Amino acid sequence: MSTDFGFHVFLGRSSRTPGWSVVVHDRDESGYWEHAMGFAEWLYRHLLGEEVIHPDGTYFYPGPVQLQHLPMSPDDRPVPWHGPDRGM
Repeated sequence: MSTDFGFHVFLGRSSRTPGWSVVVHDRDESGYWEHAMGFAEWLYRHLLGEEVIHPDGTYFYPGPVQLQHLPMSPDDRPVPWHGPDRGM
């Protein structure tokens, strides 16, 4: 997964903590940050507006998140839809 800010998000196993970790990589500055949690929890926290990209970041859009159902065949078109307001 990647973001419009140039971050790439990876899911992997950590040697430092048991279980899964989400690693966020900044392609512009070559930094990375590890979050000891599964992807579903990380995504939930990100959509709520918690800072789970990197410390002291300001990567938050107010309002509901716009998502898209992607086409499943050549004749289909993307269908946009909105998630719940942030701060559920």
